[in-house]
Amino acid sequence: MDKVKIPIKKIENPNKRQVCFSKRKMGIFKKASELSIMCGTEIAIIVFSSAGKAFTFGSPNIDFVVDKYQNISVHINDKKVHKSWRSEQQYNFILRELDAEKKHTEMLKIQEGNKQADSWWRRNIEDLELHQLREFNDSLKGLKERIVKVLQEKEPSDKVPNEIEAEQLLSTSYMG
Repeated sequence: MDKVKIPIKKIENPNKRQVCFSKRKMGIFKKASELSIMCGTEIAIIVFSSAGKAFTFGSPNIDFVVDKYQNISVHINDKKVHKSWRSEQQYNFILRELDAEKKHTEMLKIQEGNKQADSWWRRNIEDLELHQLREFNDSLKGLKERIVKVLQEKEPSDKVPNEIEAEQLLSTSYMG
């Protein structure tokens, strides 16, 4: 599925703007977390919504990074930093699981679509085009031939059904 390039301009619809803000905010926090883990950097992000609400992200935590760069003496609490680091790792693990689950769900949807396409015998024949009806007819003939062959293999040689008996078996199995 290709991504559509969205022009960079203010979204006029407030509901769409809020949805976009929420999605992009989580995306930028995720990328910041990945950057922090991969590069061992200290990161602080403060984002204000249009309603003025502040959302923050920091690694190892927001207070540590902000205090450090405001020339305030920083007292590192190893337990808090470690707890924050573990929380961040758990968060990233959950995000990876969520991405994997989304991919799995998409695969299941594709498989379900394929499964429905395979159930040609359940389709309404009045809705089929002429070429589809011919394909359907050919499929039924092939199915009938396979059933007769299997019946011949399973029945003793003196009880081999002829084509009329096979048709009767088919018609009763479809009726029941």
